Amino acid sequence: MLNIIRSVSDTFSVAGQTVTFLITLLVFISLFKKHKDENIKITVFMCILMIPLTLLGHSILQKIMNKGTSAAETNRTLKEQNIDQKAKIASLERQLDIARQNKAVINDYQTVNQHVLLQTNLNQVKYWEDVTSREKGLMDMLNDTVETKPIVVNSYNIDAKYGIDMKKIKVRRVNSSKLQIAGVTPVYIGSTKFDKKTMLKEIRKEGYKNGAKVSSKVYTDGEYIQQADNYESEKDREFRENFKNGDNIGPFRKAVTELGQYDIRKMFYNSYPEIEFLDNVPEDDSFVSLDEFIKSEISRLQTEIDNTRQEAVSVPQPQLEQAAPN
Repeated sequence: MLNIIRSVSDTFSVAGQTVTFLITLLVFISLFKKHKDENIKITVFMCILMIPLTLLGHSILQKIMNKGTSAAETNRTLKEQNIDQKAKIASLERQLDIARQNKAVINDYQTVNQHVLLQTNLNQVKYWEDVTSREKGLMDMLNDTVETKPIVVNSYNIDAKYGIDMKKIKVRRVNSSKLQIAGVTPVYIGSTKFDKKTMLKEIRKEGYKNGAKVSSKVYTDGEYIQQADNYESEKDREFRENFKNGDNIGPFRKAVTELGQYDIRKMFYNSYPEIEFLDNVPEDDSFVSLDEFIKSEISRLQTEIDNTRQEAVSVPQPQLEQAAPN
């Protein structure tokens, strides 16, 4: 419709300019030439009247055209706003779905509080030797001192699991695109196999003369065998406790840390492309647990979606364009 009006307006504009020129020319001629014919005078008079009518028609059509153009621009702006709001809502809903998925993952980890990242087989041989007693030697030429030593050699075959403790992770939202995360610390999680084989277990008595070992004897009777058994049990228990506390994580610390950071980055990358990992957990109340942060993200995203939908309702909807009649 707007195109039809514009075409008519352009026609009026050209026709108006042409008529105005001819009328002006006719009037100019009539001023310098006297006509006795009344019809000519009437024609001149009517032509003069056509000037304002032509200009008025053109002005009216121009206003109609301008109004139509303004309405089209407004309609276009509303369409763009509508598209932007729909895109924003779709993006927020995707982020909300990811946050809910992350919450489900965290709930699964909370049953054990830990996330396994690396499983490896370890073969270790441990040698232990201690002096449990030191006595003066006999009054002879052989020994000044006699030492009693339990000696144990154990080999271990371990399928160990390493990961991160999810409850130790702290998160802070810096801005709409950046997070700071601390507490991604490697830990020993457990093992599916922890086999032990005792290769040597005995009690020795060694004699020393002037600081040099001059004799050695292995005792195999019941009393000494029990001492060796007790010593082996003690060392085995210490080794297992130290292993559980992460004393053997050293060679895997860097790999486990990088795997943990990679998994955390995957969880938040769609919403926060910039993530800064901190070595130490700051004494700052703005840092919250991973579980608490994800809960707050779900609440924030749901509120933002609701507000955006409310804004979309309050904005006038664009008018549907009517098809031109045949």
